Amino acid sequence: MTGTRIALLLLFSIFALDLEAIPEISVVVPVYNAERFLRECLNSILNQSFKDIEVLCVDDGSLDGSLNILKEYAQKDRRIVVISHDKNCGLSAARNSGLDVAQGKYIAFCDSDDLMHPDMLKTLHRHIVENDAEVAFCNFSYIKESASPNFSKITDHGLIVQNHLLEFESVSSRLLSVCNKLYKSTSIGSNRFDTSLRSGEDVYFNIHAFGLGKKVVFTHASLYVVRPSSNSITRNPVSHRIIDSYCKSVEKVFSIKSLPMEIKLYLGKCTCGDIIQMIITHGTQGDDEFFHAWSKVNELYSRNMTSLNWFSFQCLRVHFIIGYYQQKLWKYISQYLRSSK
Repeated sequence: MTGTRIALLLLFSIFALDLEAIPEISVVVPVYNAERFLRECLNSILNQSFKDIEVLCVDDGSLDGSLNILKEYAQKDRRIVVISHDKNCGLSAARNSGLDVAQGKYIAFCDSDDLMHPDMLKTLHRHIVENDAEVAFCNFSYIKESASPNFSKITDHGLIVQNHLLEFESVSSRLLSVCNKLYKSTSIGSNRFDTSLRSGEDVYFNIHAFGLGKKVVFTHASLYVVRPSSNSITRNPVSHRIIDSYCKSVEKVFSIKSLPMEIKLYLGKCTCGDIIQMIITHGTQGDDEFFHAWSKVNELYSRNMTSLNWFSFQCLRVHFIIGYYQQKLWKYISQYLRSSK
């Protein structure tokens, strides 16, 4: 009898330890040549008020000291798991490597230049659980490359809970990124990032994660901090490669037969809006890139357009033209200000 009790106690202990080993949230952090801001990023994740996490850091063949920093942090905190690629495979491949080993009931992403508000995971976790949602997402803010964030106490700005992507149009600029979100792991399943896309990869991923008729909750609180670094794609002038990749991601969305046309056009508009905003904010390497973007978007929408969205397509064209002259004007103003100093 005593032997049976001991065996049962051992079995229960092993089972309890196994349960304890399963984290509530897995945070996937792709890392490439990020040594300048990596410590600050990792500290913001490890110092979360929500402690039941694992941090899956994927070094994507960094040529600087990023991998050594990750190993140093892994020795200090057992919640960090380091995965190393022998060569640079790209952002999507790095995120996929993290997803492949993630054990959490929920999944979050953080880019290695960026930061999380100390209560980000706790807030999104509470909202996703209380509303029985598939995805919870938040607002985000920007800081300059050399600046430090000033995290303030979270103010309850209210929530938006919807079952339809189109009902989030007022916050569409916050909809496409994966880094300001917390996902149920079951909503991701075997879904992975398309490694053939170098830009716009979040769009196709989110379509499958959100699905149709799945509950999504949004909080206006700014809980994720974006730091556009010199390594960031969106910090550099818009190139043919970036434009082509963005348009390819929209084309893949259009190719999903089960997705209603209004959803396809809405997400296509959001993605094209991202291209326009990049052109306005960061300019192009020359007029050639702008007109390349113009022709690609025209081609994309002409192939998939119906008479019902003719007006929105014309508005998009006007937005493109305004963006072109706005970035031209800003370029001349910047040159004048520099020459007058």
